[in-house]
Amino acid sequence: MSKKNIIIILVTLCMVFAVTGCVLIGKGYDKKNNYNNPDEEYSFEEDYINSYVGGDAYNYIINGTYFTAYAIMGTGFLIMSTIAGVATLVVSCKQKQENVNEKDFNRKEEVVIDSSQNNNIVGEKENSFNDVEGEESIKKCEEKGIKSCPECRCIVGCETKECPNCGYLFE
Repeated sequence: MSKKNIIIILVTLCMVFAVTGCVLIGKGYDKKNNYNNPDEEYSFEEDYINSYVGGDAYNYIINGTYFTAYAIMGTGFLIMSTIAGVATLVVSCKQKQENVNEKDFNRKEEVVIDSSQNNNIVGEKENSFNDVEGEESIKKCEEKGIKSCPECRCIVGCETKECPNCGYLFE
């Protein structure tokens, strides 16, 4: 399964959990706040809203229990939504990091000499000149105007007398 599919699944789960949590919390508040138990002697209304038994006290206890249950379930779904959202971010960041690493890996070797900093190489590709061995490699490096420090493998310009990283003195 590709990371793109995983991200789509996690985003879908996050949305479903968030909507379900909001609906459950809303239903709980409806049980708690919308209550009508008309008394036959004083009212002509016949709309019983969230009323189950004859006495108000029992109805308040029942509705309070419903509210608690719906609120706990809704909060649980919102927590699961948050977990799915964080998982989506983690997978997405890992995917972006892999894309960046892949672009760096596929990039051609390029060397930029910055003359303002004692001819140090600023933008060398990793392992591009660090593992130079043999006379041919040394000649290629000299043609490009660079050399490698034997201690720290830092790549510097040919005119550099001292390595900026480790302080090695070139002959």
